[in-house]
Amino acid sequence: MDLAITPSLAKAVAPLTSKLIAKIFQKESGGAGLVDNPVRVSSYVSFKGEKKLLTATEIEKLVTQLVENATASSPHDYREIGDELEAIAGTLSRTLLSLGQISMSDLQAVELGYQEFAAELRRAAPDAASDLSSESEALYDTLLEVCCLHILNFFTSRSTFIQRTQVENSRKIARQTRQLAALMSRIPSQNSQDIAFEESYAEAIRAEHGKVRIFGLDLDRSRGRGWDLDAAYLNLEAARPEANQDGQEQVEPDGETRSISYEPHRVDEILRERPRVLLRGQAGAGKSTLIQWLAVSSVFGSFHGELASLNYRIPFVLRMRKMSRQGVLQPRPAQFLEVDDNLRAESQPDGWADRVLRSGRALLLVDGMDEVTSTERDEARDWLERLLALYPETRTVVTVRPAAVPPGWLDHLSFDEVSLLPMSSQDRQLFIKRWHSAALAVSNSEGEGFEGKRERQELDALQESLLRSLESSPDLSALTDSPLLCAMICALHREWDGTLPKRRMDVYRAALSMLLVRRDQQRRVKPSEGINIGEEEQLAILQKIAAWLVINQKVEGERGHAVDQVRKLLPSLPDVQRSGSADHVFTHLVNRSGLIRETSVETFDFIHRTFQDYLAAKEFKEEKSFGLLASKADSDQWADVIRMAVGHCDPNDRVTLIAEIITKAGKANAEDRRRIYLLLGSCLTYASRLDHQIRAQVLESVRSIMPPHRNEADQWAMMGEPILPLLSECTQTGDFETFHPHIAVLAAGNEALPYLRELVHSGRPEIANAALREWPGYDAPLFSSRVISGADLSQCRITVETSAELQEIPSLGRLKVLHCQGDLKQDELDKSLKNLNVGWLVVYSDELNDISFLSSAHDLRGLSLFDCRRLEDLSPVKSTNVMGLYVKDVGDSVTCLEVASVARHASSIEVLGLPVHSLGSLADFPPNPILKKVLLYGISDHARTDLLRQAFPNIQYIYMEISNEKVPLDLTVLRGHSIRVSLHTAGERPEILGEEMLDTSNISFEVDED
Repeated sequence: MDLAITPSLAKAVAPLTSKLIAKIFQKESGGAGLVDNPVRVSSYVSFKGEKKLLTATEIEKLVTQLVENATASSPHDYREIGDELEAIAGTLSRTLLSLGQISMSDLQAVELGYQEFAAELRRAAPDAASDLSSESEALYDTLLEVCCLHILNFFTSRSTFIQRTQVENSRKIARQTRQLAALMSRIPSQNSQDIAFEESYAEAIRAEHGKVRIFGLDLDRSRGRGWDLDAAYLNLEAARPEANQDGQEQVEPDGETRSISYEPHRVDEILRERPRVLLRGQAGAGKSTLIQWLAVSSVFGSFHGELASLNYRIPFVLRMRKMSRQGVLQPRPAQFLEVDDNLRAESQPDGWADRVLRSGRALLLVDGMDEVTSTERDEARDWLERLLALYPETRTVVTVRPAAVPPGWLDHLSFDEVSLLPMSSQDRQLFIKRWHSAALAVSNSEGEGFEGKRERQELDALQESLLRSLESSPDLSALTDSPLLCAMICALHREWDGTLPKRRMDVYRAALSMLLVRRDQQRRVKPSEGINIGEEEQLAILQKIAAWLVINQKVEGERGHAVDQVRKLLPSLPDVQRSGSADHVFTHLVNRSGLIRETSVETFDFIHRTFQDYLAAKEFKEEKSFGLLASKADSDQWADVIRMAVGHCDPNDRVTLIAEIITKAGKANAEDRRRIYLLLGSCLTYASRLDHQIRAQVLESVRSIMPPHRNEADQWAMMGEPILPLLSECTQTGDFETFHPHIAVLAAGNEALPYLRELVHSGRPEIANAALREWPGYDAPLFSSRVISGADLSQCRITVETSAELQEIPSLGRLKVLHCQGDLKQDELDKSLKNLNVGWLVVYSDELNDISFLSSAHDLRGLSLFDCRRLEDLSPVKSTNVMGLYVKDVGDSVTCLEVASVARHASSIEVLGLPVHSLGSLADFPPNPILKKVLLYGISDHARTDLLRQAFPNIQYIYMEISNEKVPLDLTVLRGHSIRVSLHTAGERPEILGEEMLDTSNISFEVDED
């Protein structure tokens, strides 16, 4: 249902909407309208602060009346959502309450317009409408836009708004004039021809990359359609090392240090922070879809939040397989569009690509570095080095499979390496819901009335059934760790009426069967081109083509070569030979198999390289080409083929193949031997039945290259459950590394829980902490009972991000450090922390508004409060015995003087972190001789360094965040005192006055690269 703000609806809800908005926002007070700082939307609301004028309950009451009035205005339109009125009202209320979190100003809100402002509110409350039906969500969206229309009218009707608008417009014109002058000074002249071409180029990018194919939703090839990126793209997680392997450390909010390890981040966060990224990912992990999303979103300026800085950049998408096919591995800028077969290639103005690159507006997207030979990769790397030396401001993303290039392959070009992680349970659920929503869209377009409604009900039931099955079966859940596999599972689950295969190879086999035969049979599709080919014959032909591509190290082939392979095979397929020529047979496979597609008039590829590898492996197994496979065991391009060949083999052939690979490893150099042994280990998960002696040989081979290296984590994880006893041996022999638990989780899922328990109960905090960091990957009660229960955690750190994890805290006993972050509600914090048994508590929560639970925290020694913007009262800290207190980005009433006052009253505090915007404010600080360590956050004016010793007479360490590094920092006042100083800025190192007279070994400096 697509609802708009109709006149009748607007008229029906206008009076109550006006009343609601008038209640939500505070009345205008007197005072000057011209202010230096923008007025945040959140500052207007009446349900925040000490003197709340409106409660959430009152808001929901008014919203409920609003929803009732809306549905009463057109009963016929809303007849299907009568039982969801309360849910709609609750959802709309929660969204309106997010006004208290909006950081933009009223001027910015008005500039957005009511529809985009409504979108901002939805982003501030992302899960608000997750439980609504599509009809209810449509009404919710419409009413939210009505409210936003009234909100913007409220802003513009305030007397101070017009005055501030005039001032802001004057400032904006001046600022834009300066920016334009600066841009004109460094951007080459761009004539109208360039501008017109870039508009048409943007449309070509959307035509080429704006759609993706979702497995199971494009089985009717006659439709020939893809699916919008907005529906298909999933912002997955990736891991990057926060430091190198040299044991770097970071300061924790509890004042101590710990080794930095891999932490998951959303891909958009990583790309925002890093101008050059080498992205590793397994087959089907979503690398190419990410490239498409980056290209379309950048050229149309549709990024929000993390990647807004990439808006309106010009993307150049270069797919390595196309470059290889054309023999152009070092293209000049003018060739970029041509080698990617862009439809606008011939119409680009002379020198346009060079101008884009020189201006720093380019986004270079190189996809599939693994899809060419190692020699070609080296050639491409040399080209990339020369290109980026000439155009150093070019943002660049390169994708590759994990084992295709060695670690640090592009380090000399300042690339950061990250790896796409397997989909989390939350991502998996989101993907499954999107898949079924897309399937419903297909059903709605094909069937109306009773049939359409029945299809909708069946899809809803299948979605819930699949989610339950994955939740209850770890083995099955492991099969959905990538978007491709998850889509296959969704399709097969629907096709098989709720049943599913149990092994990865079975998934591929069933998916092929569904593509080749079952869908056409069930839809009663008649054979095209006058040809009818059975599943066995189709597989035979496709296997030959796939094997030819693999042998020739290609992922994109020429049609003529494929037809030659069909022609050679036809004499052994008499029924197919009678149906038509080799060319007709290949055309039939392109049109009906759903496995291969034409990429141009003369070229083709498989819809995904996974299917090419699967079919080639089946061909090599049937031909018993074990010597060939063994000879390629040191080649990353053959790794997946070899693993799948092991899966295809019967037990006897499996022994023969693995034995030949072991022999090959014995003759290889040390580097290649390690690579081959890792491959052998990963083959174990594909060998459901394997002679115990040969299995023991494989495990002994793998043991000989233990322990794992950090940059090989993905490859070790592919061993599956057999890796667990080997990791346990590393712990016993002293070879444990903090990334080992993560390998275990990736490899074995729930089967890794006993290993994690062994680590948590080891009695060694650094080992236990590494295992405890894997908690978010599991069901909270399950991890607590199976891993943590009974352990001594008095020297351990635990981080909780969900209410389920928080509920487990009271049962865990004494903790050294507890981090609470994420969407944790006040009542949940009160309940779980009321009998706090923690050494140091760290809270990052915009929901926290009361810390009265500290009244019973007699053993608490440290407290860190960050991003707690609703917290207005620190007085409960005075009743504690904390020795350290860090406070940053809390409520407006919590000033630096208030924090200092709390520290004086709590006489045990020796370490204090507080916001000090101007060092001049230290003049109002009564001296605090107890403080030994002080952290000063957000300093914009650091002129009065002479007040540091006055306010903190016995200080031994000072940390200062300086935002204005252009002004010299005078540290001469510290001369003669043994004080360590750490400086942190977002830019360059400031000039330090008197540095030559100081002990510079006591001064450290760091730049915030974010």
